[in-house]
Amino acid sequence: MASATRRSALTAEKSVDEMKEARDQETAPYIVAHFEIPIGSYIENWVDSILAKLREFDSIWLIGEMDSRLQGIDLEKLQRRAMQMSGQFLLLLADRPTHIKDDLVDCLSNLCVTLNELGRVRFDMDGGSSVNVFNAQGDNVIEQINIAFALIDKTSQSSPVESPQDE
Repeated sequence: MASATRRSALTAEKSVDEMKEARDQETAPYIVAHFEIPIGSYIENWVDSILAKLREFDSIWLIGEMDSRLQGIDLEKLQRRAMQMSGQFLLLLADRPTHIKDDLVDCLSNLCVTLNELGRVRFDMDGGSSVNVFNAQGDNVIEQINIAFALIDKTSQSSPVESPQDE
């Protein structure tokens, strides 16, 4: 009986401690920090992220072309990376600044689709035909990357955002 009373007292003490802690948390001040990022800086960071991803795939494809792509080795790794990058570009597009020019958005959207298709190419025992399809699709990605580079270069000379009269 005494042990039950002790357990009951300990349980009650724990409950009181939990209620004190909950009350302290409820009455604690909330600190809200607001950071303003200048819009130009946000756009530059977004464009830099896009450029980094474009350069990354361009490098991966070039290394693969010199190495394993010619021999059909590690194509699955290239496919997985293409799928990952497609998703990364989609995330970047979803978080893009609102006034990024439509031609760049369209180019990057098409690039996402092409990267996804590259990641889904099936390899069959067909004497290398499916590898040739893969290589052609990858070369298409590189062409789209070059178009994106040109669009970014063109917009960086003026402005990567639409002017109010463009809207």
